[in-house]
Amino acid sequence: MTDELKLASDQLCVAWNNYQRVCSNLENHLSQRPFGASSFPSEVCRLLDTEVDLVSSYEPRIQEIKIAVRRARNYSSGIAPINTLPPEILTRIFQLVLAPPCNLHLLSDDDDEHYPRYPDYLTHVCSQWRRIAISSRSLWCHIDLSCHEIYSVGLAARARAHVARSGELPLELHILFRQ
Repeated sequence: MTDELKLASDQLCVAWNNYQRVCSNLENHLSQRPFGASSFPSEVCRLLDTEVDLVSSYEPRIQEIKIAVRRARNYSSGIAPINTLPPEILTRIFQLVLAPPCNLHLLSDDDDEHYPRYPDYLTHVCSQWRRIAISSRSLWCHIDLSCHEIYSVGLAARARAHVARSGELPLELHILFRQ
């Protein structure tokens, strides 16, 4: 697999270097035309327009490739050793780092940074943690909701997500109403 990646990388480098050289040569050739010379053929204009569109179409693909390479790199035990643990162990660790069963009473009216969202945070670390956290139904059984204005944005969507992710497991729901 690494040999295949190295070969593809080398071929891509050669192709990009060649493409850049040809484009630079064309630019130099066209820029050295005498002032007032007749315009170059319309087929050259069409070809250049096509090339601009083609190169622009590569940008999203390059971003996708960067993401794939970075994700593959994250699976390296040297980069993120925790990702070598089996999903069952990671799930247990996730359960241990969850907040105490109910901490809504700890919220103050002006405190928007301590709203308990730990299962949500776990899904934002990396694709592997997201997959494990979402499939670990026990992480989603405890739902703390506050109807306070600061926390109410997305309240229903958050509750629905927890219910869906908890599956058939019993739910523990806490709702805080404040004046």
